[in-house]
Amino acid sequence: MKKYVTDTRVKHGNMAISGVPFEDEQDVRVIVIPRTDLQKMAYREVQELTKSLPGEPADDVRAKRERE
Repeated sequence: MKKYVTDTRVKHGNMAISGVPFEDEQDVRVIVIPRTDLQKMAYREVQELTKSLPGEPADDVRAKRERE
């Protein structure tokens, strides 16, 4: 399966993609992921807030999956 990644903009609820390297009249699946400015994300704040959690969250998730 071929994959193609491009940037575009949603305007008035619509999105247009042109110049894609696929045949005409071909069914495709489109996954839309909003762009994020990683510099604005609060990683340090999240780290500080999660320090007080007892144990390792990853271990808790793994244990829950094993029980299911």
